[in-house]
Amino acid sequence: MQRSSPEPVDGSPLQMLEYWSPRTAAGVERVPESTGRALAALTLALRGIDEIEDHLELDAATKIDLLTRIGDACRIGVDASDVTAGRADLCQVSMRIDEWRAFTPPDLRPRIDSEVAVMAWRLAYWVERDWPFSTKTELDMYIYDTGVAYALAFDDFATITLGTQADRRKAVAMAVGAHLAHIVGDLGEDRDRGVDYCPDDWTDDDLRAYAKRMRPAIDEWRAQYEPGPFGGFTSAIFDGRY
Repeated sequence: MQRSSPEPVDGSPLQMLEYWSPRTAAGVERVPESTGRALAALTLALRGIDEIEDHLELDAATKIDLLTRIGDACRIGVDASDVTAGRADLCQVSMRIDEWRAFTPPDLRPRIDSEVAVMAWRLAYWVERDWPFSTKTELDMYIYDTGVAYALAFDDFATITLGTQADRRKAVAMAVGAHLAHIVGDLGEDRDRGVDYCPDDWTDDDLRAYAKRMRPAIDEWRAQYEPGPFGGFTSAIFDGRY
């Protein structure tokens, strides 16, 4: 989604989070500090690579190169700063991925690095394929590849604190429902950058109906965490949104 104001200059992680994801910024204040830092770091790092995927002025080869090299660096736990160094065409959230990784509590850093690496590789894969969504199967593959990781990481962070494992199938279904709602909301903007998520034999109304069918999955997943601190996070993310 396009921003109406520029990024904060040299903003702190929490300032940048407030800019890029105000709902997540509100949510991290309601969970234990270590979990909040991990969720903030993951949100910013994933936003950083997503902004590369969505960049209107980068060609596909450049996107693939940047995303692949960032993924490789995160996978082995080394700095990714050399990948983006000197690139005035990238926004700060993309340039400062190492700072977001470093904001993570040390015991959760390997999980953050792994999630960012896998997501960067997945985005590079879809850029290389030029986002073909001629069928519902292709759309579902993309949604799963790019929408589920954050929900599963949230479940795992909550498990560390609460000591009980949530139903991961509900996390997957919620992530699909939330991502579909996001796609429906940004159809025009995505088409402006040359990406059309609507399968060939579908209308926009078909896509909206699919998103609507998946919406109850959001509430089912949220119910696992209410009441409690993680319910506060989900309220900040979802209340009044869908």
